[in-house]
Amino acid sequence: MVKSYALISYIMQRLSVLHFSIFFSLLGVSLVAFFIILPIFNLTNLVFYSNDFDSLFNVFNSYYLKLFLVTFYQAFLSTVASLFIGLPAAFILYQINFSGRKVLLTFCTIPFILPVVVVALSFRDLFSNTGLISQLLGFSSMQFNQSIWIIIIAHAYYNMSIIIRIVGPYWEKISMQFEEASNLLGARDLQKIFYVYLPLLMPVIFAASMLVFLFCFTSFGLILILGTSGFDTLELVIYRLTNGLYGLQDAVILSLLQVIFCTIIFIIYSKAIQSSRLDFVSHISVNKHFRELKVFKKIAALVFLCFISIFSIMPIAILFVRAFTFPGIQNFSVQNFIQIFTNTGNLSYIYPLDAILNSLTLALGTSFVVMLIGFFAAFFIENQQRFLKRIFDILFLLPIIVPVITLSLGIIITFNHSFFDLRHSVSLIFIVHILLGLPFAYYLSLLAIDSVSRQIKEASLLLGCAKKILWYKIYLPLVRNYLLTGIIFSFAISLGEFGSVSMLRGSNFYTIPLVIYQYLNRPGAYFLGSGYALSVILVVISFITFYSIERLNTNIFKK
Repeated sequence: MVKSYALISYIMQRLSVLHFSIFFSLLGVSLVAFFIILPIFNLTNLVFYSNDFDSLFNVFNSYYLKLFLVTFYQAFLSTVASLFIGLPAAFILYQINFSGRKVLLTFCTIPFILPVVVVALSFRDLFSNTGLISQLLGFSSMQFNQSIWIIIIAHAYYNMSIIIRIVGPYWEKISMQFEEASNLLGARDLQKIFYVYLPLLMPVIFAASMLVFLFCFTSFGLILILGTSGFDTLELVIYRLTNGLYGLQDAVILSLLQVIFCTIIFIIYSKAIQSSRLDFVSHISVNKHFRELKVFKKIAALVFLCFISIFSIMPIAILFVRAFTFPGIQNFSVQNFIQIFTNTGNLSYIYPLDAILNSLTLALGTSFVVMLIGFFAAFFIENQQRFLKRIFDILFLLPIIVPVITLSLGIIITFNHSFFDLRHSVSLIFIVHILLGLPFAYYLSLLAIDSVSRQIKEASLLLGCAKKILWYKIYLPLVRNYLLTGIIFSFAISLGEFGSVSMLRGSNFYTIPLVIYQYLNRPGAYFLGSGYALSVILVVISFITFYSIERLNTNIFKK
């Protein structure tokens, strides 16, 4: 036992950040290769084997061209709407210190993990002809809930947290030298924002916008529920062709074309920011207290805070109202919560505590593994050649640009052999959740490491800091806020993931979004109330988790 402990201690002492970086980089590349590239290759080979290539030319007709343009159009408008809401919110939440800031920041993050079905129902209630928003703003005669604008607003509601959480930490720590220099030159506040802050933050804003655009371009659930019968997108058509298995060949071709298009978008993005640097970050939080603002700024900040609070909380408030409303009872009631924990003896009954435990276990494990892979892979690739970096960038982008439906079908086909039959296993769901969270962790880690000035590293080495401890003595404390953002998004993606779990799960494995969908898919107000009640539980769990992570970050890394 003593010799084993001495051996382990010796190995740990000899290991450096390079060993960890190589190991986790290889782990990430292996996961992408075996669980994304291999399934897509097998699915493509299965579809095109012994078939002609006529369908390859069939997808280049006017219908599919119009379909692509509509998908691009709604993704572009959704990204603009997300920026329009997210950038001012990032400025106020990270540049101004006020009571309740972290609570509001947490509420702005919760929409990202809510099940698509629940958010869609909330927006339908709000924007229907008899809904609250339609009545207040006069949308009832415009049939707002049957237009593309409700999809754009729902996408902005979902993705504003990406803009806030990615751009905000950088905006908070822009060096005071820029503020002092602009004041010395007589710049006004709007001039500072448009001519100083936004140009400095452009690489970060571009990175966040790319992620939002890709999420909107490959959006499925919201468009399926909120879209009209005549509104189709690439992802929706791929699902219909795959679900019926009658157009599997066209579905695979469209999926591959979608992957190629998203890869081209990413290459353009890489070209645009490869010369940009993030050395403006001071790693010291710079913000003003609300009391220090001038009267006009206070009024403007209050107006936008009221807007973002209402916009973030109103769909969640609708969930709470529906959850505490029970048929036949006029006042608010907890009967919906009681009935989901009451086993009526029905064979279709699902115990919610098991689903809650499954979701939390998956989310916590996924966020931990994803941030290890993302941080060390970004640390490894930092000083590598541009060609290798480009390959890593494309590999870790694949989980976003490959349609989940197509990927899940490819995984089922690939891992159906007796030697490595992973179908319907929890480990396969865990791996897919890791893959879905990798793009956030990797790209946020790249931005964070790039923001650390080379002068800090050189000064640390000059003062005697060993290279093997440089990563957790210097890098980790400086980039903790950005890694925290990656952990939150990885946790949120895993907690709210529905598509892959529904296709890959076993018959007795449930997560919270899956149980909510089961409730909402059954007829009657009884099950609808149960779905809303479980959605409220999901919101409460998310709020407690995100707020605890924020507080833990503050307590561990006190300045």
